[in-house]
Amino acid sequence: FHNRNRMARLLSAIAAHPDRIGIGIDEDTCSLFEGDGQIEILGKGTVTVVDPGEVSYTNAPEVGASDPLSISNLRVHILCHGDRFDLRTRTVTPGQSDTIVPPEL
Repeated sequence: FHNRNRMARLLSAIAAHPDRIGIGIDEDTCSLFEGDGQIEILGKGTVTVVDPGEVSYTNAPEVGASDPLSISNLRVHILCHGDRFDLRTRTVTPGQSDTIVPPEL
């Protein structure tokens, strides 16, 4: 998903269908959809979850295919092996480590 630069396509699709949740899956990665509404991430890459539930503005209805897209208050989660996402509550449960590590500068 990320290696093929498909984020823009997913964002456009979600802007056009704000009642949906977008999911992008990297190579060598899968999303295990469970009956209780949970998604568990498995594999080497990441799964991107795009949640438009709190979007306050988008110009999607007025723009053409080659026009710039504007979206405000869009939530994006990038999840890796062991992380879980609840489709019903739209919340993340971290996998093995819930420690936030700041990036090196």
